[in-house]
Amino acid sequence: MEFDPSKYSTTSFDSMGPALQLVKMIQKQNVDINQPLRIVDLGCGPGNSSKLLADAFPKSTIIGLDVVYEMIEHAKKNCPNDRCKFFVQDLSKPFDEWQQEIKEILYTKSADIIFSNYALQWIFDPFILGDSIKKILTPKTGMFFANILYSDILSVVDKNDQHECAMLERYLRYPNEQQFISDWIFGLKNRSQLHDIWIHYWQPRSVYPEKYYRESYVKIPLKWHEHFIVNDVSADIHARMSEILKNLILKKRVKRIIPRNMNGKHDECDCNVNGNNHVKNGDNDDGEVNDIEIEQQVWTIVARSSNDSCMGESCIYKNLF
Repeated sequence: MEFDPSKYSTTSFDSMGPALQLVKMIQKQNVDINQPLRIVDLGCGPGNSSKLLADAFPKSTIIGLDVVYEMIEHAKKNCPNDRCKFFVQDLSKPFDEWQQEIKEILYTKSADIIFSNYALQWIFDPFILGDSIKKILTPKTGMFFANILYSDILSVVDKNDQHECAMLERYLRYPNEQQFISDWIFGLKNRSQLHDIWIHYWQPRSVYPEKYYRESYVKIPLKWHEHFIVNDVSADIHARMSEILKNLILKKRVKRIIPRNMNGKHDECDCNVNGNNHVKNGDNDDGEVNDIEIEQQVWTIVARSSNDSCMGESCIYKNLF
C-alpha cells in the first residue's frame, strides 16, 4: 500500500469536517439514537468515520467496508468496539460477487442508513454500486448520506504551455464535473431507486503542514486523478503525466500559505474560526515552517428509499445544516 493508514488516520483533516457534517445531518432527521440501527459505512478507510458513527449512535451496529486490507486492519484497532464490524470489500463489484459473510449479514438485516464519506469518487461505475445500495438499504425507511469529491484541475491549466496542453489532450480522459456528478445522481435515482434526493455543493477548507501535504498527502488525490490517464502508455509518459497532474492538483487546491513564527505559532491565524469546515493541525508539525490552507470541491447527497410524501419534522429536507 502506498499510504500508511495510521498516518492517514491522524492527518485526515480534510475529510473529518465533512464527516461530522454528515453525522449531524443524520441526527437532524429525528433519528432515535437509542434504537439499534444498522449503519453501513461505505469506504470506511481507517475507521475514523465509523468511530464517529459509533459514538453518535451508541446502540447501533456499524459495518465498515473498504477495498484496502491495511485500512480495514487499522480500522479494527481504531474502533475497538464490538458494535463495529469491518470487512475488506471491493465496492466496484456487483453485490452478488461480495463476500458471502457480508451478504449474509445484510440479508439478515438490511441497512437503516448508508453512510459514505470521501469514498464514492473512488467507485468509477456508480450504476454497479447503485444496484448494491438498492439491495442492502431498508425499503421505505432507509436513508442515504454521502459526499463525493471532484476537482476541476483543468480550470487551472496554463493555456500558454503548449507542451502541457498537448500532453493532457493526448493522454488524459478526465470527466467534466457535470457528467461526473450527474452519473452519480442518476445512478442513485435509477439503480438504487432512491427518492427525495437532496444535493448540496460546498468548498470546505483545511490546514496542513506545507511540506507534509506537498510531499506526502498529495499522493492520495494524485492516485485518483491518475485513473484517467489513458491505458497502455509507457512508464515514461505515465511518470510525466503524474507530475503534470500533481502540479495541477497543488495549483488548484492550495489557497494560501500561512506563515509560522519562530515559536511555531501563526503570525496571522484565523485557522479555527470556521468550525468543521476549517480544521487546524495541532500535533503533527514535523518541524514545519509554514502551513497551507487547501480547498476542496464536495457534493453532498442525501436521499431516502421511499417516495412517500414527507410529513412535518420527519421530512428529510428539514434543517439539514
